[in-house]
Amino acid sequence: FKKTKDNLQLFTQREQEILNEIAVGYKDNEIAGLLHTSEKSIQQCESNILRKTNLLDISSAIQYALEKGLLRITYA
Repeated sequence: FKKTKDNLQLFTQREQEILNEIAVGYKDNEIAGLLHTSEKSIQQCESNILRKTNLLDISSAIQYALEKGLLRITYA
């Protein structure tokens, strides 16, 4: 797999933030609090991520993003 500009732009910055927070173990309501938004907004971002990756669950999307170099997990 080769990184390209298009690959790096698959997810918005917000979607990358949310994927990271899920990957380190936060739940939707906790992420909403951290990012000062609603839980519904977090869930909508997750839906967008699944649509973009054509995957059925968010853990698979995290694995996909890590394998493709689209996400680097950072701990706060």
